[in-house]
Amino acid sequence: MFVNAPCTPCWATLDILLVAVCGYWLSAVQYAILVVLAEETVCDQQTLGNRAGFDKATGTYVIDRMSKSGLLKVETDATNRRRKLVTMTAAGETMLNLMVEQAKSAEKMITAHLDMQDIADLKRLLSKLGGLQEPEDDAANNPR
Repeated sequence: MFVNAPCTPCWATLDILLVAVCGYWLSAVQYAILVVLAEETVCDQQTLGNRAGFDKATGTYVIDRMSKSGLLKVETDATNRRRKLVTMTAAGETMLNLMVEQAKSAEKMITAHLDMQDIADLKRLLSKLGGLQEPEDDAANNPR
């Protein structure tokens, strides 16, 4: 399933589309942050940015907004006062669980009329679009 895929731009984008259809409105970056924190529990901002795929300026802004909305908790690292540690709150966990369930439901609707090969093709094409797979040399194989 898409919702169980690694947190990559391609899968995050698809999941955000699925989530948007279902009525939960978090950005791709916000969703990626929740996914990473579900795996890591506690993460410093720099590592979180690297794992979720955002830059420092974006991360600072988004994490601050998510903290103010109660989805995240940010604390200063006791061993390095310049480092911020981020954790997901119970509200963030609830939001992620709702999003995942709704995304799974939407995915079932989207793939209901596809066979296993079609689903595999869809995932392969999405990976290619997301830059996770090298494009095939279509020019050499299929001259136009």
